[in-house]
Amino acid sequence: MSRIAVLGAGGFVGQALLRRLAESSESEEIVTLGRDDFNLAQPDTWGGKLEGVDCVINAAVKIDGKTLDIFCTNTAHVCELAQHLNKVGVKKLINLSTGAVYGPVETPTTPDTPCAPAGDYAVSKYVGEHLFHEYFSGCVNTLRLYYPYGHDQKEPRLIPRLTRIIGEGGTISCDLRGGPFLSLSHVDDVAAVIVRDFVMQDRPSSIHNVASGHAVSIAEIAKALGDRLGTTPNLRKEGRARDVLSAPYPGYEWRPFRIDWLDDRTCPA
Repeated sequence: MSRIAVLGAGGFVGQALLRRLAESSESEEIVTLGRDDFNLAQPDTWGGKLEGVDCVINAAVKIDGKTLDIFCTNTAHVCELAQHLNKVGVKKLINLSTGAVYGPVETPTTPDTPCAPAGDYAVSKYVGEHLFHEYFSGCVNTLRLYYPYGHDQKEPRLIPRLTRIIGEGGTISCDLRGGPFLSLSHVDDVAAVIVRDFVMQDRPSSIHNVASGHAVSIAEIAKALGDRLGTTPNLRKEGRARDVLSAPYPGYEWRPFRIDWLDDRTCPA
């Protein structure tokens, strides 16, 4: 029996991973570590909690807030964490990152697209990627995610943020096409790909975009949310926005965006 640890197990993506692992890993032991158990910003919380673990999925992340807090979680202790994983004998690390590391681009990205991150979150994750690949002695699979959505999602993620703005009667900016267009990826599909292709398979150290090929505009998302809320969103259309799209991760049938795949907590009916 192998042992798989999920860091950030209490988060949006972490919970989806636990659900998928429970379905797919009858012969595996799952170690769940939330922020209170294993805080990336506080190495004194790590202890021996990863002793005997074979594979670590790093789903822990700080998306917004003060610059110092974002870098403290996503970057500051990455070298120390990599060395800690080496010391306790972890052989495989699946590090979840973001498509934001590419910065604004004109065409759908691939792992070969040059990176130009902008903003605290994107820069912190980009630096963290490089540090893991530099200092962890085992296999590192860096997976760049694109706008995961689904049930039990909270702000600052896109869908609940748009839901709040529409519910408050606020204005949503988009371009004349209704864009930007985004690669929306259902979180359960993301978790399925991660477990199937990276937890259950051994791959050499590499970087992958884990993203749906379904391009959905901000205007389409806002209209669907408005219909769910029983109101018409206020859209301000002007100029041209940069799309945030990825070439789809191959070999998986990604579900398209549908509002009924959100629960009442994420978007009230």
